[in-house]
Amino acid sequence: MSSPADDLPPIQHQPTRHAAEWGFASMFLAGILAILAVLTLQLCAALFFGPPMWARSDLQGIFFASIGAAILVVAMNVASAAFGVMSLMSALRQRQPCALGVAGLMLSVFALLIWIFAFIDLFSVLVFLMRRQGHGGFF
Repeated sequence: MSSPADDLPPIQHQPTRHAAEWGFASMFLAGILAILAVLTLQLCAALFFGPPMWARSDLQGIFFASIGAAILVVAMNVASAAFGVMSLMSALRQRQPCALGVAGLMLSVFALLIWIFAFIDLFSVLVFLMRRQGHGGFF
């Protein structure tokens, strides 16, 4: 017995780029975060060597904006690492190369370490500026 389906060509598995796209997203986001961390370190130097006197309200505003930025940056780093893990899982599931996922995950960890250093530097500069001007602490 023949059926109409016998005349159709066999279904061939098409390779997907799913793993590569998630790996690229992870690398791209982590690369941007790493560059922004270096720029934040330059901002810290500009604050430290900037004007000799700052208003207390200005320093408090920078401090609270920095707390919000720290939360946002950590969330973006977690997203970048999650993209890398998704890439690795997809690559392993589909038996594809996983180099982009590994590189994205490694760059995410590196960017997170740079950001930790940058935020420690930023908060220590802000506390130093507050104490140098005789304002005491932030609270």
